[in-house]
Amino acid sequence: PDGCQLGWLGADIEVTANSTWLGDNPAAEELFNQLDIPMSDIARATGEYQQSGRSQADVEAIAAGWIANNRNLVDGWVAAAIRAG
Repeated sequence: PDGCQLGWLGADIEVTANSTWLGDNPAAEELFNQLDIPMSDIARATGEYQQSGRSQADVEAIAAGWIANNRNLVDGWVAAAIRAG
């Protein structure tokens, strides 16, 4: 508050897509709009990745584990995308 830097904001991850493509794919646009992964989960996944063999299979396993642990949230995102499509 008095000019002292107390820390940094967490990294912000945003989806980038071609606007014409998004116009042709409203379900994808809505899915991208729905995505909201807590930074603590991203940090945890990053740690898991750094401790892994760093292969594509490791990335997919980490992502699959997160999805399995957040099934209701992901299902809500997918349902919204389906309605938009």
